[in-house]
Amino acid sequence: MDMESEVKVAIDRSSLRLSDLLLRLFALVTTLVAVVVMGTAVETKTVPITVVPTLPPLPVALTAKWHYLSAFTYFIATHAIACSYLAFSLALLVANRASGAKSLAFALAVADVIMMGLMFTGNSATIAVGVIGLKGNSHVGWNKVCNVYKGYCHHIGAAALMSLIGSIAVLLIVILTIASLHKRCGSM
Repeated sequence: MDMESEVKVAIDRSSLRLSDLLLRLFALVTTLVAVVVMGTAVETKTVPITVVPTLPPLPVALTAKWHYLSAFTYFIATHAIACSYLAFSLALLVANRASGAKSLAFALAVADVIMMGLMFTGNSATIAVGVIGLKGNSHVGWNKVCNVYKGYCHHIGAAALMSLIGSIAVLLIVILTIASLHKRCGSM
């Protein structure tokens, strides 16, 4: 290899590392925001409940909370795990960059794929339940609730959107890692 190509390889690796660090930081922030927004999804509304058809409906205060639905609890759990992992991996990469060790790339690649899967499953469960809350399901008699709990549903939607953005950032991290590992194998 001549001097020019060695400099180009060093710049490519440096930009890949910087992209990886920035994407991890971005994924960490969006995932953390998603967890906080989902965790604050609570709304109380007074709704009329008909007990006996011949009597007027009774006004009852009902509260919608994120932890009433297992899909939202799963979302919080998976994203809290992913958020913790992203913070840990970010710290590990910064420490690894200073030491220069290269044995970490494959282990992080595997862990990144696992976290990406966790995040996308949490997103899927939340979006599926969110669609039922938004539209209901007349076939099984489930009424829509987003027409009553608008603020609650906006929280859920915002959390799902932030999480989806974070999940895509983790997907990009996986793609960068695969590209980096491929370049290393190709240059050996």
